[in-house]
Amino acid sequence: MKKGLMKKIVEFIVFTERLDISEYDTAANLERALNQQRDEIGDAMAEALRNEGHGDLVSKINLGNKFSIMTLILFFLHYAPEGCVAVEGDKRNFCRSNQCCIHTMFTKLYNFVVNEYEKGPDKMKEWAYGGKREEDVSNRMAAVDLIPFLLEKMDKDSEMREQYCQVADYFGLESYLDLMIIPFCIAQLHIRLFEKAKLEANPGEELEERAQQLQLHFCGAASSLHILGLEKGMQKYREKLSIPSSVKVTVGPHPQCWLMGLLKSRSIFSEEISMMIAEVIVSIYSCLDKFPQDFQSQITNIFGGGGGDSVNLPMYNHLAKKFRDAGLLQLDERVESDSSDDKEAVVKNILAGNGLGLVVSSFIFGEMETVTLKRVMVRIRNCSAHHECRQLAKTFRVKNLLQLDDLVESDSSDDKEAVVKNILARNGLSDDMSSFFIGQMKNDVTLKRVMVRIRKYSNVQERDSLQYELARKYYYIAG
Repeated sequence: MKKGLMKKIVEFIVFTERLDISEYDTAANLERALNQQRDEIGDAMAEALRNEGHGDLVSKINLGNKFSIMTLILFFLHYAPEGCVAVEGDKRNFCRSNQCCIHTMFTKLYNFVVNEYEKGPDKMKEWAYGGKREEDVSNRMAAVDLIPFLLEKMDKDSEMREQYCQVADYFGLESYLDLMIIPFCIAQLHIRLFEKAKLEANPGEELEERAQQLQLHFCGAASSLHILGLEKGMQKYREKLSIPSSVKVTVGPHPQCWLMGLLKSRSIFSEEISMMIAEVIVSIYSCLDKFPQDFQSQITNIFGGGGGDSVNLPMYNHLAKKFRDAGLLQLDERVESDSSDDKEAVVKNILAGNGLGLVVSSFIFGEMETVTLKRVMVRIRNCSAHHECRQLAKTFRVKNLLQLDDLVESDSSDDKEAVVKNILARNGLSDDMSSFFIGQMKNDVTLKRVMVRIRKYSNVQERDSLQYELARKYYYIAG
C-alpha cells in the first residue's frame, strides 16, 4: 500500500486521467476545481516535508502558475533556482513574469516578434532583447517547471541529478521521477481546461476544426528529454500526457541560450535549423497576435547577446569563470607558442582537453569571425579581473582594509610591495588573492588607483546588499 505523498500522487494521476469536463457547468467552475486540486497536492507536498523533518523547506514548493481559462500558451521549463521570489499572492508559484527565464518567454521573445513585424529587422538590431512594449500581465501565458521545487544551480548534470534525488528523499519518495509526475498532471489539466473554455466559447464546434490551439512549448533539452518520455522510468507515464488535436506541441532552446545569443552561432545551429526555430517562435505567439503566413522572423540572427556589435557580457562572464578554473586565462599565448599552423585545431584541442565542450568552442570561434583570439582573451581576462576585484572588495570590507593605501603610505619602509604582502598575509588573504592584488598594482602603476577601484566595488556591493535586505523585509524570498 502506497503511503505519504506517493498515495496523493496516485490520486492526482487518477483524477487527471478520469476528468470528465462535461460534468462541469462552466469553464469557470472547472478552473476553480483544478486550482483546488492544485492546492491539495501542494498541501500534501508540504505535509510530506514536515513528516520527513524538513518543514523549513515548505516555502520552496513550486507548482507554477495557477489554472486560468485565459491561458493560451503553457511553457514547460526545467526548474526555478533558489533566490527566485514567489509570485505575490501565490506562495507556491515562482514562475514570475519578470524573472529571468520566464521573462524571456513571456515578454522578451514575444515583444521582439511583434516589434520586428511592425518595425522590421534593422530596427531590432538596436533592441537585441525585445524592444519597447508593455509587459503582458494577463493570464494568457502560464509556466510550469519539471521539478516542482526550488533547486540550487549546479555546473554539472551529475550534480543536478544528485540534487533531484536529494529532493525526492526530502519528500519521502523513492525516485525524483515520481516527483515529476506532478507537473505532468498539471500540464494535462491545463489542456483539459483549455478544451472546456473553447467548447464554452464555441458550443457544438469540433475542436479539430478550430484554428486556435493551446500552445504547449518545452523550453530546453532537459524538459523535452523528460516530458517527451525519453527518460527510462518515465515511459509508463508518457501516455498520461495525451496530446489531443486541440494542442500544438513545440520544443525549443532554453531561455538562457536565447539571452546569451547562442542562436546566432552557425557552428551550433545551422542556417536551416535556425530558421526553423524562428518559425517555431512566431507560431507560438501567433495565438496572441496574428502574423501573416509569409512573415519570416530574423529573431535567431538578432536576439540576445547585446545589440549590434556590443559585447556579449553574460557569456564572457560565464567563460571567465570556466577559463579561470581551468587555468586557461593565457590561452592566446599557449596557442601562439604552439608550432602547428592549424591554430583553430590547437584551440579546439586545448578546450576539449580541459572539459570545455561545443558551446564554449563555438562561441569562441564565432567571436573570432570579427575579432582576434587575443582580443577575445583580453575580454575574458577583463571579466575575470572584474570578478576577482568584486571578491577582493568583499574581503577587504570584512577585514577593514578598504583604506589599505593609507596604511601602506604611513609605513616607513621603502619596499611598499613587501608592506602590502605582509598586511594581506596577516589578514589571512590567500596566496592567489594576494598575487592578483599585487598584479593589479603593477598594471595600474599605483596602489592608490587599485584601492579606488576596490572601494568602488565595495560601495556597489553595499548598495546591492541594502537592496536585498529591503527585498527580504518587504517581499517574500525563498530560502
